[in-house]
Amino acid sequence: MVLNHSKSSLFFISFAGCKAIKMKTFYLGFFFLLVILSSCRNDANQSKQQETHQIDEIVENLFFGINVDSLDIESATVKRNENLSDILGRHNVEYVDILALAEKSKELFDVRKIRRGNDYHLLKSTDSIHSVAYMIYEKSRVDFVVFQFKDGILVWEGKKEVKRVLDTVSGVVEHSLWLALNEKNINPQLALELSDIYSWTIDFFGIQKGDAFKVFFEQLMVDDDTIGIGRIYAANFKHYNVNYQAYYFVQDSTGEYFDEEGNSLRKTFLKAPLR
Repeated sequence: MVLNHSKSSLFFISFAGCKAIKMKTFYLGFFFLLVILSSCRNDANQSKQQETHQIDEIVENLFFGINVDSLDIESATVKRNENLSDILGRHNVEYVDILALAEKSKELFDVRKIRRGNDYHLLKSTDSIHSVAYMIYEKSRVDFVVFQFKDGILVWEGKKEVKRVLDTVSGVVEHSLWLALNEKNINPQLALELSDIYSWTIDFFGIQKGDAFKVFFEQLMVDDDTIGIGRIYAANFKHYNVNYQAYYFVQDSTGEYFDEEGNSLRKTFLKAPLR
């Protein structure tokens, strides 16, 4: 978790001004949740260190869920006008096996949809033949398909683990919100999410130089890279010197954003018209 503390930021929870009892309960619960998470995190780290020594000897060397202890890995990127037959044929896979693989994969993945620029990985035997045992094609940053040649032709799909990492970002708009976030290495998708949250209160086409923001949110991570934005839990946007606060709260099984007084942001349109 990355926490960015700023003495100059007027932000987040003010119990004195809350009118809704449910929102007060939410804020208190949210505070204690952070304390508990911090405590659990420390306990988990200690437990993890103790367990690591016990499981080191039995941990498998997995690559996309495949044990590669006895395999070599070759990675590359699909080139222009390159297809599955070109790739596998270049690595001495028999054409009859390529046809069988294409037929086997019809219901899961159309091999003709392999796209230029996407990554793939060949897992080969370590003997002198160096034959292809598996091919892994990454359809996206999350989804992939595995073609197996070892012990019969099989095809299956998989997904990489997507981690949700809590983060906080704050800043001041100089040119645009998109650039302000980009300069802090935050996925600009956050700007779209904020514009949706504040769609009833702030005209994001009218954002001015000097407007400020602070957001507590989730980053979606795959292989230590950010692939998107998860839940925004709290935000403050200072627009025309007015602070607009937003807090995510689940009420009657439905998640919605409320201001510091417990009013739904989607019900405050008449109180705060677009500028």
